[in-house]
Amino acid sequence: MKEESMELLYQNLLKVETIQTILNNLTPGEIINLSNVNNSFKEVLTGLIVSQQPRRVLYVTATDYQAQKTAENLERLLGDQVLYFPAEPIHDYFADVHSQEINHQRLRVFEKLLSDDHFVVVMGAETLLKKQMPRERFKELSFSLAVEDSWDPVELTKRLYELGYESVSQVEARGQFARRGGIIDVFSTTGGEAYRIDFFGDTIESLR
Repeated sequence: MKEESMELLYQNLLKVETIQTILNNLTPGEIINLSNVNNSFKEVLTGLIVSQQPRRVLYVTATDYQAQKTAENLERLLGDQVLYFPAEPIHDYFADVHSQEINHQRLRVFEKLLSDDHFVVVMGAETLLKKQMPRERFKELSFSLAVEDSWDPVELTKRLYELGYESVSQVEARGQFARRGGIIDVFSTTGGEAYRIDFFGDTIESLR
């Protein structure tokens, strides 16, 4: 839906007393339970809430499939402010590639939670009820690299391996790394492209 059309829709909704009541009663940690309301309206209302009161919103659906479809619909309203948190993958030989993509999606949400950004996380009820990695634990495991940082290349590859990265001869997909002497190519599990790390001794000389 075009931005101008959505803005007009939001303006009209703000004139509805029930909508105003919902917005006025929103407080951090508040749970909104909407019954006998179709999913399309719930999605539009979520878009309205985020546009009027920027915050983090958790949108819970009955199933993981519904969560995926809801996230796709919300993306049309809110763009990259929407994150779909899928259920844990079923690990088997045939689902390996699909499982990796699911893990990457989940990691992107964890990474976003460390930021101060406002966004909507959409997940199924079953996923919500499962114990997830604590925020502080994920923070402990996360690290960043910058030019002139001191890192032993061997120790860095060990760290990547411990985090579940796959050592390969040539990096082609997320979660892989390759080392050739003082050069390490790594494709972050949450990134969109691979990076080459050039070392001069134990110092990062360039990142590209």
